[in-house]
Amino acid sequence: MKRTPWWRGVTPHDNIQSGKIQDGVFAANLGQAIRGKGTKEYHDPVEFFAKTYITKGLRSLLVDSIKVLAGDISRDRVWNLKSSFGGGKTHSILAIHHLINNRNRIAKIRDGSLNCDITKLFADYL
Repeated sequence: MKRTPWWRGVTPHDNIQSGKIQDGVFAANLGQAIRGKGTKEYHDPVEFFAKTYITKGLRSLLVDSIKVLAGDISRDRVWNLKSSFGGGKTHSILAIHHLINNRNRIAKIRDGSLNCDITKLFADYL
């Protein structure tokens, strides 16, 4: 079975197509994002999840994080995020941060603007 190359199967966001992408979008500053500073793509939870594709691995990490915080002692409490530069470690940490610290704001999103229905994925824990 021949697969379609990824560059033929996706449509880049408008800022990429127009050439107006900011360099800061590629290098999140965890400290700034958590303090509500830096680029909006990282510090604003709605913008963050609107531009984040929830992979199977990220979904698993988020669900496990929420279950641990909800008291599920059967889940691992320590994760070893192994990947090279640009592999999503900081993005994963920001996703956990936003899901936990901005859950009320995220739970109100019902307009389909997110790449996935984050509230549906975590309905039992939000």
